[in-house]
Amino acid sequence: ASTHNLIFIATAVNIVLVSIGMLIILHHQYRDFTSLVDVQVRTEQLSNENLLLANKDSLTGLPNRRQFFQTLDAAMSEALALRSKLAVGVLDLDGFKPVNDLYGHRTGDRLLMLV
Repeated sequence: ASTHNLIFIATAVNIVLVSIGMLIILHHQYRDFTSLVDVQVRTEQLSNENLLLANKDSLTGLPNRRQFFQTLDAAMSEALALRSKLAVGVLDLDGFKPVNDLYGHRTGDRLLMLV
C-alpha cells in the first residue's frame, strides 16, 4: 500500500510541476503576444499619421498639392464617366513672400490661417 501511495504522490507532484511549467510558458507567450499587438497598433497609428502628413499642409490642414491633384483627377474621371460638368475654384495669394520678408514667418503663418 505504501508503494501505491508513493507512486500516487510522485504522479501528483509531477502533474503539479508540469502544470506550473505550462503556466509559466503560457504567461511568457501571452506577454510576447500583447507586446506584438502593441507594436502592430503603434505601427498602424504611425502609418495613418504618415498618410495624413503626406496629403495635408501642416500649417492649415488643407489638402496639399499632391492631394489636390489626386482629388481633381478622381473628380474629373467621375465627371467624364457620368458626362457631367465639373467646376474648380482656385485661390492664389500672389505676392505673399513680402509679407514673410517684412513681418516674419510667424505673422505670415497667422495670415495664412486667417485666409
